[in-house]
Amino acid sequence: MEFWLGHGGSMVVLGVYFASTLIVGLVAWRYFPSSDPEGYVVGGRGMGWLVAAMTLMATQYSALTFLGFPGTIYRTGLGGYVAITGMYIGVSALYWILFAVRTWKLGRTFGHMTPADTFADFYGSKTVGTVLAALLIATLIPYIQAQIIGIAYLLKIATGDRISFKVGTTAVYLLMITYVFMGGLRAVAWTDTLQGVLLLAGLVVGALAVSYASSGGPREALAKLSEERGEWLTLPGPGNAWTWMYLISFSVSVGLGWPMQPQMWLKMHIPRSANFIRLWPLWVTLSFPLVMGAALLVGLTGQAVKPGLTEREATDTIMLTMLLEHFPPLLGGLVAAAGLAAMMSTVSSQIHSVGASVGRDFVVRWWGHLDGRRQLLLIRASVVAVGLVGLYLSLSQPDVLTKLGVFSAAWAAQAAPPAVAALLGLRWATRWGALAGPLIGSIVLFAVGLYGENYQWQGVYAGLWGLAANAACFVLFSLLTPKARPEAATVTRYRLVGW
Repeated sequence: MEFWLGHGGSMVVLGVYFASTLIVGLVAWRYFPSSDPEGYVVGGRGMGWLVAAMTLMATQYSALTFLGFPGTIYRTGLGGYVAITGMYIGVSALYWILFAVRTWKLGRTFGHMTPADTFADFYGSKTVGTVLAALLIATLIPYIQAQIIGIAYLLKIATGDRISFKVGTTAVYLLMITYVFMGGLRAVAWTDTLQGVLLLAGLVVGALAVSYASSGGPREALAKLSEERGEWLTLPGPGNAWTWMYLISFSVSVGLGWPMQPQMWLKMHIPRSANFIRLWPLWVTLSFPLVMGAALLVGLTGQAVKPGLTEREATDTIMLTMLLEHFPPLLGGLVAAAGLAAMMSTVSSQIHSVGASVGRDFVVRWWGHLDGRRQLLLIRASVVAVGLVGLYLSLSQPDVLTKLGVFSAAWAAQAAPPAVAALLGLRWATRWGALAGPLIGSIVLFAVGLYGENYQWQGVYAGLWGLAANAACFVLFSLLTPKARPEAATVTRYRLVGW
């Protein structure tokens, strides 16, 4: 009994979770084999509403959900939750309402899969597609690495330091590479469905268990926090952390970056019906109180009963730490499995989307005209290569990538102006504007983010400074280069597709 309630039981639970994930991925490959690029990259555009909704949710909620957001709320209070709400429910959901169905219809009509397909087609330039594809891939590399560090944190705590960083990272990465390589998008989506259910259940159960065991419940925890450190429940919060200007600029730039990232863009092409996409904002809104409400409860409960933590790892792992203080390690293993579900669902989608983009947008185009079988082979090889490069970087360059990973979503938002112009079919937008805007915006983003205090200047988050510079240069360069506008026939056929 001691074995099962202790770290031995925790390791068995994690082993069962890993085995189940691999089995689901391989079943998806066995019964829905991908024989062409479209089947491998976007699941043949035939996903049902449940799987499509679950893979969207599981991909969106990541290591930030389980580690970063509770830690942020612990350190900066309620403002972090307000910012996250504005980011997900405000900006990202609004983008999907406006443009997700449009993206789906353009993909069906013109065969678009990756973001580069849309950029290259509308602007009439493979260079535009290639450059913006490279930019979006670059935004994901540090973000993938951040997920892997989160996985290592969880394995370390849940197993009582029995699994080292290198062993845990390598094992999990190879597991994901295996089922993504074999099953493509369907394997990702099916495992996301399993992981999405586990994520919801584990986060909610873990948050409630922490709150009741440590403070008597949510009401008692909030009352204690209100009495002793009330600034954590108000804006702008402790240390003036979330002024309204900073909060809004953060929500807009980061929220706009999520739909631009390759794994989220691909998700807009996978449903069988456009009606499924119309339900996405509703699904995200309904799942948000459960997922992010749990993160809020953990962060505030932690601040109420364990104030004074300063180390980033200590605040980010507050849920598991408090669970293990009050419950046997077996429960920690169950909740850790939920955290792993959040992270692995995101990383597998990112490995798949980046590999698909490298294979389709670079390797296949470099080889020239190939039949579907050879294209699929190269895309699969690219997925493995991307996975192995990500593993190497996670093991060798964690500090550098973590610093860049802070800006991952805001950096991806640099693709938004040319993307929105293409989806709207704007005749005046040119390929030079589509190139200059994101490149100059990226420079401004990193100049402010890396050298400004707390990633801001004049109270405005670096991401919005970059986005403003991007939009201005996009418009200016487009107006200065009228000969580089999209062909009139291209604009006409885009408008005929409809919304």
